[in-house]
Amino acid sequence: MTTRHYLGENTKAILNALDSNGPMSRDQVVAATGIERDTVRQYLRRCAFRGLVTADRTVNPPVFATKPGWQAFLVTTRPPDKPKKPRPEPVTTVAIARQTQPNSVFALGAHQ
Repeated sequence: MTTRHYLGENTKAILNALDSNGPMSRDQVVAATGIERDTVRQYLRRCAFRGLVTADRTVNPPVFATKPGWQAFLVTTRPPDKPKKPRPEPVTTVAIARQTQPNSVFALGAHQ
């Protein structure tokens, strides 16, 4: 899993709920954010992996809390996408297709 510094909207909502309300269980996070239960579970797991939250698993259900300094991961803009490769012009593609040599016996009959 790649660690990135851009936080999505669901991650921000979960972290803000944990930060403002203090340590909470998964069901309390669901009630505070309105995000689906399985989605919250997955995002909490990812946040724990990235070091943004701590999970106290000595109690049942586990209680999650934000780590100090998680706001440093907030980036205002999404990183730019990779530049797209330029597509060859259609004329070039046709010229390349005409220059190819037959690669099978069947292509010999169709090649004029």
